[in-house]
Amino acid sequence: MAAALLISMFSVLVLVACQGPQGTSGLAGLPGNPGNTGAQGVAGLPGNSGMPGLPGEPGNPGPQGPQGPQGPQGASGSDGVSPEASLALSTSSLTINDAIQISGAGFQPYEPVLLMLVLDDIVVWQIGSGSSDQPTANASGAFSASYDSILGTSLSKNAKKMVNTITAKADGAKTILAIGQDGSKASAPVTLSSAAAAPVGSAAASLSVAATEQGGVVTALGSGFKTNEYVILTLKGASSGVDKLLVGGSANASGAFSLEGKLAWKNQVTPVAAGVYTLLATGDGGSVTSAALVILASK
Repeated sequence: MAAALLISMFSVLVLVACQGPQGTSGLAGLPGNPGNTGAQGVAGLPGNSGMPGLPGEPGNPGPQGPQGPQGPQGASGSDGVSPEASLALSTSSLTINDAIQISGAGFQPYEPVLLMLVLDDIVVWQIGSGSSDQPTANASGAFSASYDSILGTSLSKNAKKMVNTITAKADGAKTILAIGQDGSKASAPVTLSSAAAAPVGSAAASLSVAATEQGGVVTALGSGFKTNEYVILTLKGASSGVDKLLVGGSANASGAFSLEGKLAWKNQVTPVAAGVYTLLATGDGGSVTSAALVILASK
């Protein structure tokens, strides 16, 4: 064994002693082909989601902005109407001079009521001649009021000045409004006319007149007129074809009259010519009649 060890050591010494100086490096070899792709590894476990953070503190409020312009005013609401009050008229069509009866129901017991004629959105007229003509509901909330004229028969000076305005606006469909002091309200339509209805006279009216001379006195007798009716006698075509008012007067309680008038007028140059004329009798209650008047030539 010792002999083998000595032989090995001697071989090493011989190799060391025989090694020459290191040569220059050789050229780099060509790169090798890439290796095959390895198998995909197992996916890792997902990480845990973090907890949401706490909300931050609210910021300070900003300064108040300027006030915006005011919006347009809304439309006016309709007037309240009593759910129970109602109004009834004796006629639905009349003139401003006709009589009318107005009845109401459903008002408060003993409620004072104001009756108004609404002509348009500006002109409103109180019916009757004043506050004394305004009704008051009875214990059951009903009333009835009668008027000789929707405008009233006894008008103040200021009210008379309004009549022309009312007359100009009267024609057409209008509203009669009843307003209670305790809040009740009712209305009714009415067709109004500014033209007064022609009075209905007596159909039995008659006239008789005696013949007279030029410049003489005319005596006329009338009958069948209305009680206390005022009558005017007119001589048709008396002067150059122009009618002349002869005389006027009232019939009595039985509708009869006797009137006298002279055939002469102020500034008359020549007397009424002889001939046959129509003498017309016209009453303010609508009665109308006529008779022939003979005027004889003066002697």
